[in-house]
Amino acid sequence: MKLFEPIEFGGMEIKNRIVLPAVGLNYTTPDGRVTDKLLRFYEERAKGGIGFAVVGIAKIEPHFFGGIAAHSDEFIPDLKKIADVFHKYDVKCALQL
Repeated sequence: MKLFEPIEFGGMEIKNRIVLPAVGLNYTTPDGRVTDKLLRFYEERAKGGIGFAVVGIAKIEPHFFGGIAAHSDEFIPDLKKIADVFHKYDVKCALQL
């Protein structure tokens, strides 16, 4: 059954073919900072066995309403928190811009 078999993309191996698509959750602060609620949401999905997650929706302009802030280097530590949650469970992830 291929769903549970690893797959490789551009030299990156993903442990299975189960993907969490990007979803707009509104679990961030008004300025786009990551919250514990958002991290818990992603951790539950990572524990569930997904192989890849698309994190989103990201805001790339400060005036954009909603989404995870990615428009300045000051938000890198927040984005790292998300990546760390997924990497703890061997889940690869990407940010939807």
